[in-house]
Amino acid sequence: DLGPRLFVAGIVRAGGVPTQLGPLVSLSIAQSSAPLDATWVDDNRVATLSVLAGDDVSTVTVYEIGGPSNTIGSVAGGAAIVGGNGGDDGLRVVTTDGAIYRSRGNGWAELGTTVTFIATQQ
Repeated sequence: DLGPRLFVAGIVRAGGVPTQLGPLVSLSIAQSSAPLDATWVDDNRVATLSVLAGDDVSTVTVYEIGGPSNTIGSVAGGAAIVGGNGGDDGLRVVTTDGAIYRSRGNGWAELGTTVTFIATQQ
């Protein structure tokens, strides 16, 4: 198949130290959209940020490994997504102008601050 593909792999640890990657799992993503970024939501789910060609609205989709996917809204100008503690509530989207959004109910709410970089610390 041509077009975007998303593969995820778990990290195998021994005594808390990463030793190797687990088997690759392919997630079926929409062929009409271009993936921008991806992050782990929790042990069993991955969220992607993608955009349709010629559009500036980025869509967040959560994929359950071995299960269904669920679109959880869109953010205008979304550029990056990070996960954190709290499942869907821990997701943050950063826009091209540095605004941070968090998942709220059936949409996304701006947090009222701007950044140039965002990451998850474990």
